[in-house]
Parts: sequence; C-alpha cells; structure tokens
Amino acid sequence: MSPRFSVVVTAHNEGDAIAACLRALACQDALADGGFEIVLVDDRSTDGTAEIARACAVEGLRLIRIDEAAASSLTARQHALDVGFRAARGQIVLVIDADALVEPDWLRRITAPIRDGRADAVAGRVRFRGGGALAAWQTVDAAFYLGVCRLLSGLGVDRGALFGNFCVLRTAYQAVGGFAAIGPTLTEDLAFARALARAGYRIDYDDATVNVRAAPDWQSLIARAKRVGSGPVAPLSVALAAWMALLPLLAIAALAGGSAALWAAFAVRYLAGAAFVAANLLAGGLRRLLPLALFYEPLAIAIGLRVLAAVAVDPRVAWGGKIYRQRGKGPVKAP
Repeated sequence: MSPRFSVVVTAHNEGDAIAACLRALACQDALADGGFEIVLVDDRSTDGTAEIARACAVEGLRLIRIDEAAASSLTARQHALDVGFRAARGQIVLVIDADALVEPDWLRRITAPIRDGRADAVAGRVRFRGGGALAAWQTVDAAFYLGVCRLLSGLGVDRGALFGNFCVLRTAYQAVGGFAAIGPTLTEDLAFARALARAGYRIDYDDATVNVRAAPDWQSLIARAKRVGSGPVAPLSVALAAWMALLPLLAIAALAGGSAALWAAFAVRYLAGAAFVAANLLAGGLRRLLPLALFYEPLAIAIGLRVLAAVAVDPRVAWGGKIYRQRGKGPVKAP
C-alpha cells in the first residue's frame, strides 16, 4: 500500500547534517489516515552522505543516488527535486532541506490545509539556527519574505514560497509538467509557486516551522543572495525592489531638498517598513527579534547593493557543485 505522504529531501555533501534531519523526520506524529515515506535524493555527494543515511536505519527511507549531472539545462537542484517528486508515491509531497530539523507535529500541521481541502500547496515558515547575527538576520529576512508572499496572495498577485518548508499535491506537480516544463532557474521555489498559481492551484501560508542552519559567514550569505537575486523578473521581485528602493530615494530627496514634507515622507516610509517586519515577526512567534525590525530594511538594502557589485565583477553563481551564469531566460552551466 502506498503511503499518503512523501517527504523529499535533496542532499549534496550533507553528511554532517543528514542524520539529524532523518531522525527528526522519523519522530513525526502518526496520522491515522496514512503513513509517510522519506525520499532522499543523494546528488553526487562525495562525503558519505548516503552511507550515513543508511546507517540511521530510519523506517520508510528510500535512497536514490544521482551519480552524474543531468544532461538537460535544468540546475542540479531542479534535477534532484524532479527525481524525488517523480519517485514519490504519496498523495502529498513535502520538501525540506537536508539540514532541516522539524518538530514531531510538523507533517501534520503543514499538510492540514491540503487535507482539509483549503489548499493545493502550503508554504511554511523557516527559521535559522546557529546563533549570532547571521542566524537572526536570516530568520528576520525569511519572516519578511513570507509576509510579502502572504500579502500578494491576498491581493491575488503572483507569489513565492520557500522549498525549505513546502508541500503540494503530487497531482499538481504532474499537472504543471514539473521542472522540465517550467525551465531552468536558480530560484526553483519561486518559479514553481508561479507555475502553480498560473494553473489555478491554491497556495496557503502556514505557521508550521522548519529550522535550518544559518550561513556560516557573511560571504556565504552574499553568495546565497546573489543566487536568489538571479531569478527572473516577477511581480514578487518587482514589488520587493520597488518597495526597498523607495526608502533610499526618499532619504536622498530629503537630504537634497531639506523640506519638512520630504523628511516626513521618509519617516512614514521607514516606520511603515519597520512595522511590517515587526508584525510578521510577531506572527511567527519571534518576539525576541523585534528590535531587528528597526534595522532590517537598511541592512537588506546594503546587502542588495553588495550583491549588485558582486554580480558586476562576476555574474556566475556557484551552487550545488556546479557553476551557472545567466544566458537568455535561464542559467546554464558555465564553460
């Protein structure tokens, strides 16, 4: 009998994290209406990821090994996800990262909107662990991003998701043609969410949370932001860019003009942004991070400028053991 749920985990050299991830999944609350399987796609790992996973002896684990990069133009991540989705037997497919840690009720909570018939896909919250400023920053950033997605969803506009905490009906993935139909992109979660929305599928946003490792240093965080920023132009990216750009533009205008009206406009825009971040932190139970709401947007703008400078120097993106660059409508392997 096929399980009702399939948890797809893709891994590239995650030997130091995969055991904790699998053991957390193994502790999920049992659901009376069906069990679940774990589909681990080991994507060309050279650090013994597969061997460590097997040693965990987790019930319901199915291990799929990719030995060579895909011949198609899809990114390595898209190819690994596609392999996992197509191997999944569950009616509902869940996606998390190989360094993710989940609570025992995570599967039950994140799939509830689909099981209740309220949604066809669900995006949940992502928090970053590791302590320090980097983990705090990334947690606030993820809360802000999910808040924007919720807002755009309520307005009926294209929205995004994070594959660090996501689930969808397997039939919906099949209906949109998978990543082969979507095409190559380094922001596969955004592209997939847009494809679902275009096909008329409902995406819900839930407070079920997954914890992942924070970037080890600011250089790694900039590299990740460079990859995320390489995605195609979409209503979500346009809305974010326009909203963020308004803050420095008003600051420059106020400094140049010096009028009380311009300074008031800058203050209103700044406080509105801080209030939006604070509201989403509270919604996610992150009261301890509320002071960061005052600094989030200025730091986000500074990181964005740093990413633009990095792209000007080298437009290539290293990810998952491969190197990509923008060419035409999507990234391709660099020569």
